[in-house]
Amino acid sequence: MCLGKTVFDYNNNREVKTVKQYVFSFYTVQGKTIVWEEAIPASGMMEAFSKAQRLLVKHKQEKGVPVRVRYKGVRYRQTDIA
Repeated sequence: MCLGKTVFDYNNNREVKTVKQYVFSFYTVQGKTIVWEEAIPASGMMEAFSKAQRLLVKHKQEKGVPVRVRYKGVRYRQTDIA
C-alpha cells in the first residue's frame, strides 16, 4: 500500500515521500467540546474514515462516552527516504 508519492526536493538535494494525513476532530454529542484531534495517515478518504470509525468504537468501549467525528481537512507531510 502506497501512502504517498516520491518526489525530489531540489532545495535539499534528496528524495522525500509525501504522505497524506486526514485530520479529524472528535467531539462530544452536543458538539461543543472537542475531545481530541487526530491526523490519520491513509492512502484515500475511505481508508481514513474507516480508521476514524475504529477509533470511535474503541473510545466508546474504553470510556463509555459516545463521541462524533468531523472531517477537518487533508495535510501533506514529507518523510525523508534518502
